[in-house]
Amino acid sequence: MSQLPPGPPQSVPYGTPATAPQASGLGIASLVLGILALLAICVWFVSLPMAVIGIVLGIVSWSTAAKDPRIAKGMPVAGTVLNAIALLLYVIIFVIVGIIFAAAGTAAVEIAERAEAEIAAADDRQTVIDETQTAGDEALAAAAEAGLDPAVLAAARRDFEQQITRIQMPGKDLETAKDEATTALDDLAAAIENATPATAD
Repeated sequence: MSQLPPGPPQSVPYGTPATAPQASGLGIASLVLGILALLAICVWFVSLPMAVIGIVLGIVSWSTAAKDPRIAKGMPVAGTVLNAIALLLYVIIFVIVGIIFAAAGTAAVEIAERAEAEIAAADDRQTVIDETQTAGDEALAAAAEAGLDPAVLAAARRDFEQQITRIQMPGKDLETAKDEATTALDDLAAAIENATPATAD
């Protein structure tokens, strides 16, 4: 008895065709915020909130996509990475800026301490005045080079000059002048240490 020839291949049962994963709204928002955060990196008060919101949206969308195969993972992953890069850049920038400002405050204190030693050894009031004025100018110049707020430094200079004027008043004995000079330098160093960075207009 001969075998029958093989029949035609069986057709695949009819059903809904598979669709490609779709991007979620949160993933798209995270990606857009990540791009904008990097583009606006110099405008921290705009970029930083966008990066924080973007990374939160990216993580939420990423977590949802991991549970639902219908949601694409690419955009939330890319958005999370871009926002994380923006945040990392801010951490680096803030650390560098903090080091610069701390160095400016330290320089002011060192200048004041060095001048106070010279003032303590001074034999006349004019030397006290000259040493105080020179040290104050050096400290303010160092603070300006570090990028501290010019308005704050201008106010500190005004206060310092007023103290210098009091030291120059006639009839001031040497020891009193030394005490007032030391106070003037200490106040100036404290003002510089507490100064904030200059802000862009």
